[in-house]
Amino acid sequence: MPNRIKLVCLAAVLAVGVLSGCSPQSQHDANADADNAGASLKREAQSAEKSLSTSTAGARKELANDATSAKVKEALMSANGLDTGDLKVDTIDKVVTLHGMIPTKEQKKRADTISKGVLGPDYKLIDKLVITPN
Repeated sequence: MPNRIKLVCLAAVLAVGVLSGCSPQSQHDANADADNAGASLKREAQSAEKSLSTSTAGARKELANDATSAKVKEALMSANGLDTGDLKVDTIDKVVTLHGMIPTKEQKKRADTISKGVLGPDYKLIDKLVITPN
């Protein structure tokens, strides 16, 4: 795209330079070409802006997902009496999934309760924890 922008700008500069010694019709045609080049450049800039906006939104969503996972993981790790050595937390679009192994049914329930307390009502929790006694 940078080369295309350079070409459009060069064409506009050449058109202006040529205008000084041209007939009225030639000047009109050169002005029309310069206007078309400007419009093309504007469309390219708008397309680039839209692409950047889409990329930024995706990055924000990914950061929000990572932050949610980190909050849940931190709450689980700081809970007394909860074996979190094999727990993993994933978040995608306000759906939080707990993965891994946990030693007891009580700890599994506690992990769910702690996670729901961090998440609030807008999130869905999926518990894929597997009970595997030590």
